[in-house]
Amino acid sequence: MQRMAAVTGFVLPLRRRSQWQELQNKLRTLDLFLHAKCRSKLSSNSAASLQDAIEKVQPLEPYARIWTIEGLGYCYTLAHNETRRGLLSGPDTGKLRASSLIPLHAGMGLAFARRFLAACVQDPSATLSPGLKNVCELYNLHGREGYRGVAHGSLGFAAQILCPWLIHEIDRSLSAIDEKLLQYFWHGVGRAMYFDPRNLAPRSDSLARVLEAVERESLHATARLNALAGLAFAATLVNIRHPEILDEFAQHHVLRPAESRAFAGGASAAAVTWLDATADEFCPNILSQRRPSRSGGKSAEAWNHPVHGPFRTTREYYLELRKSMRLEEVFRYPMPSGVRIVPPFAAQSFA
Repeated sequence: MQRMAAVTGFVLPLRRRSQWQELQNKLRTLDLFLHAKCRSKLSSNSAASLQDAIEKVQPLEPYARIWTIEGLGYCYTLAHNETRRGLLSGPDTGKLRASSLIPLHAGMGLAFARRFLAACVQDPSATLSPGLKNVCELYNLHGREGYRGVAHGSLGFAAQILCPWLIHEIDRSLSAIDEKLLQYFWHGVGRAMYFDPRNLAPRSDSLARVLEAVERESLHATARLNALAGLAFAATLVNIRHPEILDEFAQHHVLRPAESRAFAGGASAAAVTWLDATADEFCPNILSQRRPSRSGGKSAEAWNHPVHGPFRTTREYYLELRKSMRLEEVFRYPMPSGVRIVPPFAAQSFA
């Protein structure tokens, strides 16, 4: 299917071509994640084996590497029971590449979330709160300082994909535990909405449909703004090598000011993640310098606000967040204090 998307996109008009390219990008990320263990030859459940597998995938180009390492974190975690301490934070994990930690924590978070949600499905009569507290404790137990929020966000991603009917109850329970956990959770929900199979077919209104779903399914302002940030994060990271896809969004979609800031925050977070995981500044630089194909007028203004703006100061605050061990903070909205986001989407139509 990935090859079919590539071939079809090549022969279509430019606008339709970008829609098929987006589909190809989505399928590529899923393929890299699902076949990570095979590509890396992860041979056992030891930290040394994980380190060796990460080293084996370093020759991959940056885009393939980041999604493959997330898959490794998922497979590595599934190979362990929950009694072992410090899957990514124990003394035997000290030699893991720092650039692998964000995708590893995302994968670990998905694995623990899958177990938790499977237990919920097996026993629908069970009270959700004890299991939810347990999975949150697992994230804190096995995750490293400054990265645990990445794992917490994966709970929202998994819930939206596997058990969307539980989201309301999880929302209520997390609200009683910690506001930050609620923000991480809805950021993950928004990321999952981008991969919703109902919007997988290449359509001109696919992203608009996701925006409508965010508006319809978010339970409150915190949920809506974090889901928007998560949606922007996923759309930007998946398509970071093809800015024309983001260009098309900037030209044809409208967001209110508060929502536009959340969307721009999510795009900025994707650039931070890319820089940390790949040390590759080429793609964010291209995004910061790009002008839309139909330059001039409202189209150029639209790009300058929502897509160009968030990348102007990405490197500056990436370095600050890494130094202060707060990279996890970009996986929720509002962004950390001190993070500068250039004014994003103007609240008007640019069609």
